Amino acid sequence: LVGLTGLIKSGNGQVVSIIGEAGLGKSRLLDELQNEWLKTSPESIWDIAQGIPYDMGRPYSLFQNMARRTFNVELTDSPEVIHSKVDGILRALGGSEEEISLCSVAVEKIIAAKILHDAPDHPPEAIKRDLFEFVAPAFISESRTGPTIIVFDDLQWSDDASMELIIHLLDFVGDIPVMILCAFRPDPQSPAQRLREAAQSRFAERYTEIVLKPLGLDHTNELITELLQIRDFPAEARDLVLRKAEGNPYFVEEVVRWFVDQGMVRQTTDGLEWDETSDIANATIPDSLQSLLMARMDRLDGEARDTLQLASVIGRAFYHSVLGKISDSTLELDRQLATLEHQELIQEEMRQPELQYVFKHELARDAAYNSILRRRRRALHLQVAEAMESIFQGDLEANAHRLGYHFSEAGDHDRAMKYFEMATDVAAGLDARSEAETHLRNAIAAATNLNASESKVSVLKNRLSELIATRS
Repeated sequence: LVGLTGLIKSGNGQVVSIIGEAGLGKSRLLDELQNEWLKTSPESIWDIAQGIPYDMGRPYSLFQNMARRTFNVELTDSPEVIHSKVDGILRALGGSEEEISLCSVAVEKIIAAKILHDAPDHPPEAIKRDLFEFVAPAFISESRTGPTIIVFDDLQWSDDASMELIIHLLDFVGDIPVMILCAFRPDPQSPAQRLREAAQSRFAERYTEIVLKPLGLDHTNELITELLQIRDFPAEARDLVLRKAEGNPYFVEEVVRWFVDQGMVRQTTDGLEWDETSDIANATIPDSLQSLLMARMDRLDGEARDTLQLASVIGRAFYHSVLGKISDSTLELDRQLATLEHQELIQEEMRQPELQYVFKHELARDAAYNSILRRRRRALHLQVAEAMESIFQGDLEANAHRLGYHFSEAGDHDRAMKYFEMATDVAAGLDARSEAETHLRNAIAAATNLNASESKVSVLKNRLSELIATRS
C-alpha cells in the first residue's frame, strides 16, 4: 500500500481493494495507512466514507457526508444557504453556467433530500445524468490541491446508487494523483462484487487487490507477544489462544483482553505480568467472538451497558443527539460514552455536520443488540424513531428510510408505511430505482400488517409494478 501511494504522488492514479472477512484487520490496515499517509505527506488529503447496514436504502448514502464536507454544508443549513455554498465552490472549480446550474441541483439533492421539492424542472433521469457527468469529477477535484486517497470502507453495505457512482468514478482515475481505496468482505452477493468485477475487467492496469487471510501460527504468536509483552507468558495459555483464535486478529485481541479482565494478567509498575496462581488448565475462554464480546459487556457497570444497548438500537453509527434524546441524562451520557470509548467498544467518528459515534466493530453492535429482550427492543425502536422524527423534522426526507425501519421494528405499521412511502419518493426522485423498489415493498408489507384498505394496498402494488417495468 505504501508503494502504491508513491505512484499516486507521481501522478499515476490507482484503484485498490482490500478484501477480508470480519475481524481480519481491514479497518486497522486503513488506520495505519492513514497515519503513515498524513505523517509523510502533510499536504495530502484523506477522505473516507463508510457503508452502514441501515443506510443501504438511502440513495448515494456513501456520498452524502462526503458532499457535505466538500461543500461545507451543515445539517441545519436552509436550502438557500446550501445552494449558495454549492454554487460558490462549483464556480471556483470552473465550468459553464449551464454545467454549474445542473451540477448544483444534483449535488443539493444528495446533500438534502428536502430540496427534491424545489427543482420541479429537473426530472430524475436528468438529475442522475448531471450527477454522473458533472458532479463525479467534483468528488475527486481535491486532488488538484494535493495527492488524494478516497476511501470507501465496508462496501458490502453500499446502496446500489452509491456503488454505481463509485464504479463511474474509476473512469477519472488516470493521470491524476488520486487513489480510490475500497474495503469489503468477500461476499459474492454483496454490491461490492460489482466494483471488483468492473475494476478487474476495465482498469486492470491500475487495479490492485489485497486479500487478507487468517494469520498463520508464527504471525499469531507475534501478535500475542506484541499485545501482552510478557516474557514468561505460559505456553499452555499461548496454545489456548492459538487454538481458539484460528488466525483471527480481532479474536486474539479479545482473548488477551479476557485474560486481563479475568485477573490472569495484571498491570504492574513494570508493565503486564502473568499471575502464576491462574489455573489456565481449567480456564473456559468463550468459543466465539460474539461470546467474548458478550462476556465483556456483562462486566460493564449497569449504566454503561444500558447506554451501549440504547446505541445498538440506533445502529452501527449513531448521532449523539439521538442517543441523548432517549437517555435519562446528557451529563451521565457523556461519562458513559467516555467509558465505552476507553473500553474500545465505540469511537467518535465525526464532529461535523453533527457529533457521531460508531461501534468499533459490527460484531460488537450485534452482541449489544442481541442482548436486549425482544419486547424491550420494540419499545426502544419506538423511542429512537420518535427522537429522530423530532430532531430531524426539518429534513425528514433524508431520514425517511431510517424512520421507516425503526417504526416497523417498533410495530407502528402506520408510521412505517408513511416513511417507507416517503423514502420511495426520495429514491425515485434521484432515479435510484432499486432503492425505490425496496422501500415500496416495505411500504406494502407495512400496509398489509396494518390491515390497510384494499384500495391503498392496490395503489402501492400498482406503483411497484410500474417501478419494476421501468427497471426492466
